[in-house]
Parts: sequence; structure tokens; C-alpha cells
Amino acid sequence: EILTRLTVLRIVQQQQGELLRALTVRQTRGELVENLELLVSSPFDDVSSLKTFDSTIQGEIKKTLIQQLADAGGSGVASCTRRVMRSLFTDQLACKFSWQGRKGKFSFCKLHLAKCVVSAVRSCNQCQDFTVESVIKDWLRHAPARHRASQKEQSASQDWEQSQTLKASDTRSIFSRSSNEFLY
Repeated sequence: EILTRLTVLRIVQQQQGELLRALTVRQTRGELVENLELLVSSPFDDVSSLKTFDSTIQGEIKKTLIQQLADAGGSGVASCTRRVMRSLFTDQLACKFSWQGRKGKFSFCKLHLAKCVVSAVRSCNQCQDFTVESVIKDWLRHAPARHRASQKEQSASQDWEQSQTLKASDTRSIFSRSSNEFLY
């Protein structure tokens, strides 16, 4: 019984040590990034600005970007990867990319940004590159469907707003007609 308890205590101590190291690393990185502006404040919506930004990713900018992307977090590898990708790409732009660049699309894996995304997700989760890359591939593959869905949603929202505007103008014309009838 004593040996079992000692074993359990040793395991708990190791886990707490790992957590403490992870928190220390995050705190240190957080202090480095705290005073810097966000490198990517909103998702890219065109290929040229993305490629221009990608050409600047090296050295300290790369380290800062990885930390900022890692701050997106998530409950697991897939969640974290999707959150990072959403912070970088609009669905419209993501439609123009695939992992390898097949079918007339641009190649995401050849961008410096791809390595930064993988590094950011791996800094938050214990996983392999392959796992993160698979989630990125799926996310890019489903971009056209997400884009169509958001277009439909926007269209429905605009239709609803127009119908509300028409109803309001019809109501005003009815009331103005009614009041004119009473005046005569």
C-alpha cells in the first residue's frame, strides 16, 4: 500500500512539474509578445496580401507570429488548428488554396505560414505534424461549402431586412392614407 501511494505521488509530481514548465514557457512568451502589435489583426481576404505577408515571415517576426497564433488556443488539436486557420483566412480566400495546390489552387504547404500554423498548434498540444496537417487539409477542403453557407446566410439576412423595410413602408403608407381620408 505504501509503495502504491508513493508511485501515485511520483506520477502526480511529474504531472505538476510538466504543467509548471508549460505555464512558465507560456508566461515567458507572453511577456515577449505583450507589447507588440498583432501581426495579423484580421483574416486575409486576398492572395496578394497573404503572399506579401508570407514573404516577411522570418526571424523574430516568425517567433512572434507563432506565439500569437498559439494564443488562439482550443480544446484540442483540431479545435486549435481550425481557430488558427480562421484567424488567418476568410472562407472566400481559403477556397483558393489546397494543401498541395492541385486543381488550379494555390499551395498552402509551400507558404511559411503553414510551418507557423503547425508550430503554433504543436506548442499548445502534444501532437505530430501529420495530425495538424490533416486538420488543415480538411479545413481547406471544406472552405467552399462554408463560403456558400455564409453567402446564403447573408442573402437570407438581406432578404429579411428588405422585407422588414417594405413592411414598414407599407404600414406608413396605410397610416398616411387613413389619416388623409379622415381629414376630408
